[in-house]
Amino acid sequence: MYFKAVRTATVEVKDRNVDDSKIRIRTQAQAGGRFVNVRHTGNGEEDLWQKTIPYTADGDYTLEVTGTDALGNRASVHYTGTAPQQFSIDTTPPVIAILFDLQEGYRGSR
Repeated sequence: MYFKAVRTATVEVKDRNVDDSKIRIRTQAQAGGRFVNVRHTGNGEEDLWQKTIPYTADGDYTLEVTGTDALGNRASVHYTGTAPQQFSIDTTPPVIAILFDLQEGYRGSR
């Protein structure tokens, strides 16, 4: 659940028409923009709509997606990939400092 690089989640919806207000995305990152139709089929039933969510800052994240269609039918949500619902991003390398106590009588280097 720990990642040393940025991540991007892609939310895909298969449906004839997608209403952004009926798909709820709860996460700490900005899920900007509208769903875009990336595959149009003849009958529309298998049209594919996508929206991306970039996770670009260090932090702890959760992702929850729920939704319905225009008639109120609840969406079946499937998460894939490594740690898709809870993860941490840490791109900052650690800083290590070594400190010595000054000894009594120290007079500098010779």
